[in-house]
Amino acid sequence: MNVITTAKETLHLKSKLRLLPRASPAPYRSQRVQLLPLNPLSNSSLTSPARIVSLSQGGGSIDLWRRYASDKFSDMGLDPGAGSDKMFNERASSIVETLKKANSILPHVVLASTVLALLYPPSFTWFTSRYFVPALGFLMFAVGINSNEKDFLEAFKRPKAILLGYLGQYLIKPLLGFIFGLAAVSLFQLPTPIGAGIMLVSCVSGAQLSNYATFLTDPALAPLSIVMTSLSTATAVLVTPMLSLLLIGKKLPVDVKGMVSSILQVVIAPIAAGLLLNKLFPKLSNAIRPFLPVLSVLDTACCVGAPLALNINSVVSPFGATILLLVTMFHLSAFLSGYFLTGSVFRNAPDSKALQRTLSYETGMQSSLLALALATKFFQDPLVGIPPAISELFAEILARIASSSVEDISHCLTVSRTISSAVQDDHAIKRLNLRPQAMNPMITFYRYQHLMVKAINSNNPAAHYTEGIKQFFAYDNRTIGLLHLKKSAEGSYDNGTYLYGIVVSCMGNIEEEKTILRTLGWEASRRRTNRARREIKRSMRFAYVILKPEYTATLKSNQPPFTWHKNDKDNICPSCFHYKMMRKFVGFVRQNI
Repeated sequence: MNVITTAKETLHLKSKLRLLPRASPAPYRSQRVQLLPLNPLSNSSLTSPARIVSLSQGGGSIDLWRRYASDKFSDMGLDPGAGSDKMFNERASSIVETLKKANSILPHVVLASTVLALLYPPSFTWFTSRYFVPALGFLMFAVGINSNEKDFLEAFKRPKAILLGYLGQYLIKPLLGFIFGLAAVSLFQLPTPIGAGIMLVSCVSGAQLSNYATFLTDPALAPLSIVMTSLSTATAVLVTPMLSLLLIGKKLPVDVKGMVSSILQVVIAPIAAGLLLNKLFPKLSNAIRPFLPVLSVLDTACCVGAPLALNINSVVSPFGATILLLVTMFHLSAFLSGYFLTGSVFRNAPDSKALQRTLSYETGMQSSLLALALATKFFQDPLVGIPPAISELFAEILARIASSSVEDISHCLTVSRTISSAVQDDHAIKRLNLRPQAMNPMITFYRYQHLMVKAINSNNPAAHYTEGIKQFFAYDNRTIGLLHLKKSAEGSYDNGTYLYGIVVSCMGNIEEEKTILRTLGWEASRRRTNRARREIKRSMRFAYVILKPEYTATLKSNQPPFTWHKNDKDNICPSCFHYKMMRKFVGFVRQNI
């Protein structure tokens, strides 16, 4: 028995023992030497004997706690406050780890900000468009401080991926925008400006939030995502007007100076600041890095909720629900197209899944703020600005979950095909985990019959164990029940082995029971037999067990002599073990009658 004392327990014990006079006799005294770990919070196995005073009959005096604590730490060469310092460091470390894991709650925060913006728009209306550039810049700073210049140099060594991302941005996405824009006008009978707005969304460059989404899922590919987004943004001054003329029939001039300024403010300057801080001041960057996930989550929530709150009138317009459906389907189609196109091109790449997610973000996310600004400035009809306003929200939400969902769907399909083939495979069914059925065999009376038949035919030991309990105890069919329990024991299933051996011994075959239970290694350790006995009691708690006269007769006839270890319940004496196992089983049966 180890005695573990923390700082709080030390103060508690001091306060308790101060109730006694400094040299007063105590009514009880018993001294023993125990092993105390040097630090209750460490994993060290180093221990030191210490004189512990416990209360038992006998009378006498006790050592003062103050002297005991002082002697203990001085003998060990430790500072009494070392334990509390270690505890503080451990708690601080756990807080840092919690901060680092804040990114895992990002989908929940995004959903909460969406609901809050819909229910109470003033909660985000303060986050006006003038805050978007610094907010996105902060996200890029978080990416930069977790990267180094070598990552960006490596990104330029993948021209094939950069080209594919560019084609997805300015070829696949505009094609999808044209299809959904026509569908909005021809199939859903929406006004023509709504279709033009959907096409306009597909003509703009990629969004900077795609870089942060890539950083969250695949940090190693964040520089590649930044390069692709920067390239599409830089060439948007030429490509976007051409696409808008081709799809919408109106050439939209783009502010070259403003576009370059946006790239510098949102992408290049923040990432460069993060890289420099990481290289020149590594201690400072290590200090602030744990807090960046929490701040980035809050930043993303504002970037998602603010566009919705600022354009709430467009969302709740008469066409809001239909536009929402079309915009959502447009983004999902873009995500899927980018994902599967990349999978077909980079099928043999070692990081093909990460590349699929990265290019899916690039294809599915657009700079909807740019589309909204172009719609407001160059189109007189305000309906053109509704699709970009809705797109700004749902592109950011879908970007966080769409690619991972695609991968999950792919995994689900693969697993489903694997399970379908495994259901027909006797080798797989033989090793199928049937613990829920084994823990309550009675539920197989009305459920899992088809599964149990297949498992028994495949010689699954847990299935034989479950059927053996039903046949032997519930149906009182001893022959079939013993056959199933024997099959379970032959399959090296500990519960079946233990129960089969005990039942055989209660029926009078003691020597066979000894041979069976010896396979559980009880002579070296009682761990397997104790665990099997506990689980068997759970399995049979709902079964109606009949106490057979031969059980008690066998128990009496095999009682050891009076010299057996009667009061030592944990001994493994060969003369006593088997009798004690029988006695425990019979006692359990008597309780269940």
